[in-house]
Amino acid sequence: MFGQGVPRDYQRALVWLRKGAEQGDASAEHYIGWMYFSGNRLEKHYGQAAEWESKAARQGYGPAQDMLSLMYTEGVCVTQDYVIAYMWLNLAATQFSGDVLEFMSSRRDQLAKKMTVEQIATAQKLTREWKPVPNTK
Repeated sequence: MFGQGVPRDYQRALVWLRKGAEQGDASAEHYIGWMYFSGNRLEKHYGQAAEWESKAARQGYGPAQDMLSLMYTEGVCVTQDYVIAYMWLNLAATQFSGDVLEFMSSRRDQLAKKMTVEQIATAQKLTREWKPVPNTK
């Protein structure tokens, strides 16, 4: 997909990513979602992007959780929902450190400014109760 040592071929990358996704590989699911979201050599398809990112996020894959947080914050691919965005961002942040964690914390602080105290409490409760669901394909 990234053309490291070979020419970039997004269609071929998608074939191989789908093979990984069919076996439940969360990173493959995330990259498929990203390809549909970005329209990187594929036609943009926000429904597919949200579906693939959700599959990876539900397995506990941090980059997909972060992407879903962005989608829910902005209302792109999904209906805008700050509570769900905050939950996904909380979950993603547990998997990162250093500058990335600091950046995510800053995003969470900005998101919290748009939310009520009750919404934040609900998002925190959802975060505590969340459990990963393995992809059983």
